[in-house]
Amino acid sequence: MYETHPVQPQIEVTRNSFKLILPNMNTNTKNPDVTQQEQLVLDYITENGFITDDDIQELLHVKLTRTYALMKTMKEKGVIKVQGRGAEKKYVI
Repeated sequence: MYETHPVQPQIEVTRNSFKLILPNMNTNTKNPDVTQQEQLVLDYITENGFITDDDIQELLHVKLTRTYALMKTMKEKGVIKVQGRGAEKKYVI
């Protein structure tokens, strides 16, 4: 089923378990209501499952203040959710 899908399933292996990540083929992250930067973040999350503040700064070549503002806007639009706090904070779709 995923042969032609742009995001392929992933397998994460730990010492005691494994996790199979199957991308949702029914979602469309290409949204005309998001900016180019927001779309880059959504594409990254789609490919990797989540994104951190450090990932955003590196991906977009922006500073932490811009990262906070961007993610606040995306959260208010309802296109991302925040998981965790502080150094453990991640953003997911």
